[in-house]
Amino acid sequence: MAPFRTYGTRSEIPTTSVKKTADPIANSSTRRERESQWRSEQTTKLQKMGLVGPLALMVMCAMVGTVAYSRASLRTSLPTGGATMGTIESGEPHTAYLKTSKPSGLQHDDISAAKPTSEVAATVASDSGSGDVLMLKVYNDDYSKAPASLGSGYYKWEYNLEPGRVNHMEVSVDSTEEDTTEYTWYVLDDDSSTTVKDAVHEKTAKKVSYTPRLNDAGSVFAFAVVRKDSSGAVLSTQRFQVACKYVRREFRELSEADKTSYFDALSIIYHTQTEEGKDTYGSKFRGSGARRVCVVSMDRLHACAPNAQPRILPHPPRPLPSVPDYFVKKHLGAMTLEACTPWHDSEVFVTTHAAFNLEYEGSLRSIDESLSAHYWEITEDNSRYAENWATQSPIFSADMFGSFDFSTSSEHAYLADGRFTDVTFPTCDDDDASCPEHSIYGYMIDSNSYQSGATLERAGSACGIPTTSKLPGCQFAERAMSSKNLHKFWANVELRYHGDQHGLIGGVRGCKFEVATELSEFAHNTTVMRYAEDIVLFMSIWGRTLFAQDDMDLGDYSGTVVCPHSTDDCVDDTDCTCSLPTVLEAIDNGSFDLDYAINVLTETGLYSDIAGARGWAAMFDAAADDGDDISIDNWQNAFVDLDTKQTEALILYTAKQAAYHPRSIMAYALSLGSVNDPIFWAGHNSWERMWHWKRIESVTATDHEKTWWNSWNESDVLADSNAATCTWSAGAESTLPFFDLMKDESTENKYYTNKDMLRMFHPDNKALPHIYDSLEYNHCTGDLSDNDDVDVQHADFRTNLMSSVRKKMAQKYGAKVERGYTDHEATQLNSYYESLFHLKTLDNYEDRPIYEGTYSP
Repeated sequence: MAPFRTYGTRSEIPTTSVKKTADPIANSSTRRERESQWRSEQTTKLQKMGLVGPLALMVMCAMVGTVAYSRASLRTSLPTGGATMGTIESGEPHTAYLKTSKPSGLQHDDISAAKPTSEVAATVASDSGSGDVLMLKVYNDDYSKAPASLGSGYYKWEYNLEPGRVNHMEVSVDSTEEDTTEYTWYVLDDDSSTTVKDAVHEKTAKKVSYTPRLNDAGSVFAFAVVRKDSSGAVLSTQRFQVACKYVRREFRELSEADKTSYFDALSIIYHTQTEEGKDTYGSKFRGSGARRVCVVSMDRLHACAPNAQPRILPHPPRPLPSVPDYFVKKHLGAMTLEACTPWHDSEVFVTTHAAFNLEYEGSLRSIDESLSAHYWEITEDNSRYAENWATQSPIFSADMFGSFDFSTSSEHAYLADGRFTDVTFPTCDDDDASCPEHSIYGYMIDSNSYQSGATLERAGSACGIPTTSKLPGCQFAERAMSSKNLHKFWANVELRYHGDQHGLIGGVRGCKFEVATELSEFAHNTTVMRYAEDIVLFMSIWGRTLFAQDDMDLGDYSGTVVCPHSTDDCVDDTDCTCSLPTVLEAIDNGSFDLDYAINVLTETGLYSDIAGARGWAAMFDAAADDGDDISIDNWQNAFVDLDTKQTEALILYTAKQAAYHPRSIMAYALSLGSVNDPIFWAGHNSWERMWHWKRIESVTATDHEKTWWNSWNESDVLADSNAATCTWSAGAESTLPFFDLMKDESTENKYYTNKDMLRMFHPDNKALPHIYDSLEYNHCTGDLSDNDDVDVQHADFRTNLMSSVRKKMAQKYGAKVERGYTDHEATQLNSYYESLFHLKTLDNYEDRPIYEGTYSP
């Protein structure tokens, strides 16, 4: 049995409660409709029992309260509700369920204990009145409609107040007559809020208004409304449980005012360094901004930020000292030195990126407390715009993340418009041990990036041809939401639904061998061009494995890998990248042909990568009389739907591409340094909406399925040849540099573990400060299991190619761990992680990763 442990399961919803539809892609009847039907059925039953008038009203209210609150209490209550984690012991894996407990909100029998006790108790106990059922509407000045995810069987709360906005709660009766009655509001449970009673308690009005503050997020309030006639006689009473959470919305659903506020705040984050921002906006501010200085080189004004002072530097420009900024530095990691990533390549992607989103949200709210980390549902762009997403989607417009400049002849691919045209990479001096990962220009970006300029670029093209691939579509969302456990969900999300969009959006420039030139004969063949794009995007990441083999002799055909270690190694920009000089020489002197290309692909491992992605075996022919050391006799099968001539052209092009690493692989395409592009926050949020849906959906699963869904993979990362996750971050009990992101007593004054976050990020956790506006995918129609779609096949091909890179990186990590780290490497890594675990006063600070030098070269 695989070593899984279970953390944070839920009790099954009682059969009397409303369950959500198992398919979010199809519309279902709303909870209100079903509850209305339920009330009608219960009224008929009461009449048959002879219960009418006030007595029937009291019984009905009791039944409504019991059903509503039994649903809330029987579903597992997470932090702040008193739940405790079962003890996990060593040995065989087992299930540790959370104890269920009542939520801190009002229970159906708590009303007599509310203040003022005598008045409220007497009012509720009154037997006078018509017993009309009160209806509640909750909305705010920015959004007149409640989120579709509420009152529809998804989240367990039907009503929600949004912090930082002017909210309105309005009651009414279902009657055609003019309503002249009086309504009085009572706060029965303020959930420790310091503001809700002043705004609502004992207010007499049909509509009351309330603006919750930031600290109210993650609360659930209990209200009672008493309806009286003009004589003061009580006609009816009703209680309501109302959550207080931020709402994450799809960007296209934002109000104009909200959209402007969001992108203004995002611009501040990308133009302000963390320490500077903390002085202005408070301790929760985290930045991604470079130092406010203009770096001027021969070709362009670089690194221009507001109020910057120009300076002229030689070309290539050398970085100016600055503080490497928070989000970029943290997400970037120390892959080149450590040989692993703490936040990717396993289930840790899910927990840590959800935590990144909350840190980002905290930074947004330090600027404007009404804001949320809104999301971009990329499958909508697939459905709406197909291959034209880059030109037609409003996501890529001046109002949002900026438009592409599609000129493939320009040396650079700067954003065409919007707030982020002058965003620059934070820099790090070589003497700063706390930021070991950076380019040879000192930019805080993947070390295999050779972009000489500091200004953000986004290409929308791949080595000279415009991107024509569609963004991940509904088929990939369906795969993720069909996952049976967290491990499979992670794989479907990070490697397929999410991962593929990095290269498509970022793009690749600075190629020595342009697709349009090398494959000009097939310019109008869409299949050939699609494969060329697939290969270019894959090899932009594959280059990291080439970079890691610097100075290594790969074989007679490929020769030695040569990579510059600093700008001093570069004569000009064109040679400032990794290359295979032996192959380049063969191309120049005319000895480069198909046999040569196949041998280059074999020595570099690219041939087996393509074979593996295609699912066919590369058959080696070592015959001594063919004039070659190695040849492969079935190269014609390398690509589906191509003839021999087309396949030969692609093989030749792939080998040429291996000989010269593109100089400008855009920040977003490189994944680890992708936080340098503000669109990172849009593309790294929509998958979390799926996670909410999956964990709510799991309530209908069998006990076995629930156990696996709420489990953490405790297998040895080093034994998994497919994972390059750092061992120190991969376990359930691993201590990670995230803290104080929501109300949670059990993690107070502590850094979080994966186990903590698996529990805390449960959508039923009252303290979780956010919900999503919708959990449905109504734009997804048709047969989503159709894997014969050409776009799906090419996306799968790219994903399979990337899997080969993951395996190589995992192997290199295993070899590095077995060899050990040098004293210098250990010192740098410890400095880096001390900067991430920056609060030494937290109780488990000593549980941070600490490296020791055990290897002497």
